[in-house]
Amino acid sequence: NNVSSSIARKIQGRMTVPWYLNQAKPGITVRLVTQPGQPDVPVYNGESEVPFTVIIPASLAANRSRGPIMQYGHGLFQTQAEVDQTYLEDEANEYGYVIASVDWEGLCRWDAPYIAIMLSSDLTNFPMVPDRLHQGMLNALLLMRLVSSPQFVSDPAVSFGGQPVINPALRYYYGNSLGGIIGTVYMSLTTDVPRGVLGVPGAPFSLLLPRSVDFKIPFDILKERYASPISRPILLALMEQLWARLDPAGYLSHVSADPLPNTPAHRVVVHYGAGDAQVTWLGAGILARSIGASMYASNIRVANETIYGFPYVTDNTVLTSGNLIQGWEFKGVPNPPLINVPPDKATDTHKLTRRAKTAQAQTHRFLTTGEIYNACNGPCLEDDPL
Repeated sequence: NNVSSSIARKIQGRMTVPWYLNQAKPGITVRLVTQPGQPDVPVYNGESEVPFTVIIPASLAANRSRGPIMQYGHGLFQTQAEVDQTYLEDEANEYGYVIASVDWEGLCRWDAPYIAIMLSSDLTNFPMVPDRLHQGMLNALLLMRLVSSPQFVSDPAVSFGGQPVINPALRYYYGNSLGGIIGTVYMSLTTDVPRGVLGVPGAPFSLLLPRSVDFKIPFDILKERYASPISRPILLALMEQLWARLDPAGYLSHVSADPLPNTPAHRVVVHYGAGDAQVTWLGAGILARSIGASMYASNIRVANETIYGFPYVTDNTVLTSGNLIQGWEFKGVPNPPLINVPPDKATDTHKLTRRAKTAQAQTHRFLTTGEIYNACNGPCLEDDPL
C-alpha cells in the first residue's frame, strides 16, 4: 500500500495458464510442443504459473471510484516491473487507469542471456524466440481475461473501503518499444480490447534490428561468426521467416481491415519519435501504412522526408473511426542516418515520446472516447528534453 504519491496499491500475483512449451523456464532448447507431423497444431502440455503486476492509482482509491483497465506492454529485455516508472505512475493517477502487466516471454529480461548464448553458438536454436513469444502472447491475452473477471474485480485486494475500483467494461492496451511492436500482434488477436496505443513500434524485426542500438552487441557477435556482409542480411531474412509467426508483419492486415475469425476489428494510434535510436521511425511508418492509418497534414517530417501512402487530414479533424500515426520531434536532436545504422545513442529519443503531455492527452481521449485529435494543434515539437 501507498507505493508512491501516485500509486495507492501494487499487487503482485500469479496466474495459472495453459502451457504449450516443452519447459517452463527459458533456455536455448525451448520449443512449442506440436502434434507429430503437424507443426501448426500446438499441444496442451499442462499448466504453469506466471507472475503479473497490477497498480492502482491514488486518485481512484481516494475517490472510491472505478477506472478502466489499461494493459501495459513493456520494452525489449525488460519485465512487467516497467510499470513502476514514475511517468507511468503519474499518468495512471492523472487519468485513473488501473494498469496490469505481464512479462513478454521470449524477449523479456529472463530470455536475454539465453539469446546471447544462441547467437554466439548455434543459430539453429533461434526458434526458441518465436516459440516463447507464442506462450508470452497467450499469457498477455489471458491476463486481461483475469483482471476483468468478476472474481478479480470483486476481490478485496482491488477494493478500497469496500468499493471496487475496476470497471471491467473498460479495457485498453498501451505498450512502448517491444510493447508497441508485439502489442500490434496483441491488437490483432484480442477479443477483449477494442482500442490500443502503440508507442514507438515498428515492423518487421529484420528492418528494425540493424537500425537499433539495442542490437549492437548481438550484431557484433554475429559479425564475429559471419564475416561476410552479404551473409548477415541473409541470416536476418531467414530468421524473419520464423519470427513472422509473432512479428507484426504477419498480423498487420488483421488489426482492422481483415479481422481474424470471431475477432472484432480494432483501432490503434501509433506514436513515434524522430531520432529514436532503438526503434527506427521507418518501422513505424511501415506498420501504420499497412493498417491504413491516417496522418495529420502538419505531421513532422524527419530529415525533410517526403511521406507517402497516408491519407492526410487537417489539424482540426477529430477522427471517430480508423487509425492514426503521429510523430514527435525534439529540440536539439539531429536527424537520424538515412542508411541502415542506428542514430547516436547520446541523443536517443526512444523514451521521450511517451513522456510528452500531448501524447498522453491524445492517448487518454482516444482510449476513453474513441476520438483521435491533434493534441499538438500542429506539428508535435517538444522543447529541449535532453
